Amino acid sequence: YQVCLQAISICGSTTACETVTVACTAPQAAFSLETEALQVAFSSEAVPAPESWSWNFGDGSVSSEPDPVHTYEMPGTYTVCLQVSSVCGSTQACSAVTVSCAAPEAEFTVEAAQLQLSFTDVSENGPGEWLWDFGDGSTSAEQNPVHTYSEPGEYEVCLQASSICGSSTTCQMVSVNCMARQALCSTESDELTLFFTDLSANNPQSWTWNFGDGN
Repeated sequence: YQVCLQAISICGSTTACETVTVACTAPQAAFSLETEALQVAFSSEAVPAPESWSWNFGDGSVSSEPDPVHTYEMPGTYTVCLQVSSVCGSTQACSAVTVSCAAPEAEFTVEAAQLQLSFTDVSENGPGEWLWDFGDGSTSAEQNPVHTYSEPGEYEVCLQASSICGSSTTCQMVSVNCMARQALCSTESDELTLFFTDLSANNPQSWTWNFGDGN
């Protein structure tokens, strides 16, 4: 820049000019990060302080925040770049960032009611998909299915729990039983006529009475 000074008094004026050069240093891009499964917290460490930030996370996502937090959809290694700028210029720094997560650990509990079994998923590490094999040729993709077996027996039940981080399978032998019908009755007498009321437990579906007199 050409800087001029004019000095004035009642005696007159004079002017002096000089060329001065001013310069500054462009911010030097640098960043640090902390990972937690698929989520990464980035922090700009550029100096001198930049006026703008441009992040490219390597998966098609970008940000202009100084310290963004980004969650990747899939595990893998991504090239992350940060460009910082000011009136003094801009620089860029890139680094390979690896994100990973733990595969689900499949586990389940069972509650039985006669031939009907209720299964509850208790898998760890947040599965998003489930595949049940009930051991009798039937399957389910529900998280907590209820399955009714056609007959008593021993069945090997397997659960495969999956997420983008992987999958695992666990199996258990389950016993399927049904209780015999328990016949109970009460009577009301009207001289020679008796009225019988079925009080059987476990929901019988058919009844056969023997009145002790051949009927």
